[in-house]
Amino acid sequence: MTPEDFFKITEECGFPDSTSPDEIGEAVGEFLCHRSNSFILDFENTRLEILASLHTPDLVKIAFMLQGHVSKESFEDFRNYLIMLGRAPVRVALTTPDDLAKSIKVEDPLEELDGSALLYSARSAWIGDEAEFDAGIKHPQEPALPTSWPDPMDLEQEFPKLFRKYCGY
Repeated sequence: MTPEDFFKITEECGFPDSTSPDEIGEAVGEFLCHRSNSFILDFENTRLEILASLHTPDLVKIAFMLQGHVSKESFEDFRNYLIMLGRAPVRVALTTPDDLAKSIKVEDPLEELDGSALLYSARSAWIGDEAEFDAGIKHPQEPALPTSWPDPMDLEQEFPKLFRKYCGY
């Protein structure tokens, strides 16, 4: 499955402007329930490839700035949230990440930048032995998260639009 095919599916299942991330995750799971296990694995492996592509130093810093912390789980949820926004915001995240200020439309980033529903869509649609599902998953290698964080004023200079929108004084 190509990333384009993947985004056609997720975008047909809803947009965050009109649908909550949980509803998108449920709609994707429902869509996948009517597909073969092979299709479900292709979908999940494509999601993981896109997720790995979003493991950039800039997005780690943005997640830290918006959520006040970064753990492996919270960063995965943040990147799944970006994936749920669709192909155009993912492209922005990879090229001009400060322009995500136009795509991210939440009141409380700590609570609302949560794409965990997408994490479970494929697994919930799988029919049969979960060990077979796990064996078919290809986990791309991702770098470790940093152990030190930049000064907030440096983040303001690097990402002025996002900083003004969510951290401005």
